[in-house]
This record gives sequence, structure tokens and C-alpha cells, in this order.
Amino acid sequence: MSAREPLPDLDPLQRLLLPVADRFMLLMLSRPPSGTLRTTWVTWATIGLSSVTFAVAGTLTVLLAGAVGRVGPILLVPALPLAFLALGSASLALYGLLQRR
Repeated sequence: MSAREPLPDLDPLQRLLLPVADRFMLLMLSRPPSGTLRTTWVTWATIGLSSVTFAVAGTLTVLLAGAVGRVGPILLVPALPLAFLALGSASLALYGLLQRR
């Protein structure tokens, strides 16, 4: 997929994911030149990095949430930002994969 190749039309799932993926890219200081992923291809490197970030942040969130009963609610302090990181990176990876099908 070259930069000049036209982007496919959005399916209903992509329409739901686009605002989340756009905000995630903005928060990660990786906003595309066009300002939105609607007009920009998500690179394979970004899809891969987002997938790994989802796996690591998601795993840590589950481990921390599981330990809340033993250690206490203080573990929710790091678990909540990790959960948002996992959800944002998952939406970006899924959006990019859907672009390329």
C-alpha cells in the first residue's frame, strides 16, 4: 500500500474506531500530517507497535486488577492508565488492520 494509493471506504467498525484511534495518535504525539487517520494509511510498523503495546499494557492491567483484592485499591492507580493505553493501542492496531483487508 503506497502513500498514493487511495484509502478504502470506512466500514461501520472503522467508523467507531476512528475517533479513538485519532485521539490515541494525538496523545502519543504521532499525529499524521493530514490530522486524521481517515486520510492516512496506518503503517505496518505502527500496527505492530500498537499490537505489542496492547499485549503488554493489557497483561499488566489484568495482573494489577487481579492483585487489588490482596494488596488493595492503590493498584488501581497504575491499572487505569494502563487500561486506557491498552484500549487505545488496540483500536489503532485494529483500525490499521481493517484498512488493509
